[in-house]
Amino acid sequence: MLLESSSGVGKYTWAPDGRVGAGIVAGRAVAIEPGKDVRTLTDPVDALVFADDSTVLYGIRIVRDGTNDRAEVLSIDFASGATEILNTITYPHPEIIADPALKEAQFADNGGLVRVVKEPIGVVAAITPWNAPLVLLCYKVAAGLAAGCTIVAKPAPAFQ
Repeated sequence: MLLESSSGVGKYTWAPDGRVGAGIVAGRAVAIEPGKDVRTLTDPVDALVFADDSTVLYGIRIVRDGTNDRAEVLSIDFASGATEILNTITYPHPEIIADPALKEAQFADNGGLVRVVKEPIGVVAAITPWNAPLVLLCYKVAAGLAAGCTIVAKPAPAFQ
């Protein structure tokens, strides 16, 4: 019955004891209980997680508020669906602009600004500990060389 929703289940979580669960269907938080019909807990919600037991859920609701976004941290009672806003965080809505170098690239944007720049920024100092000198040195040297940087390696004194 939960999967018969036209928009499907977006996300779900189970209580630590495994007896009940909750899911997000079409932006609504719904209770999942074996043998019972699905019931709405709160609307709208973007993320859910159970607390230490099956009586309380915590949720996040993201709301566009003018030029800002507002994230509301919610406490949701599983039995009654009573919702309390625990905290509100307001932050500027990110502006997504096309980078001239990436204008030809076609990709799905999920709302975040991503820029990949490969340019050397200076010298990499690779200092490695005594308990894993070769492995860590390889990691640091590979990353530095991939970026085109100069490497100065300092192994642990026990291995010099």
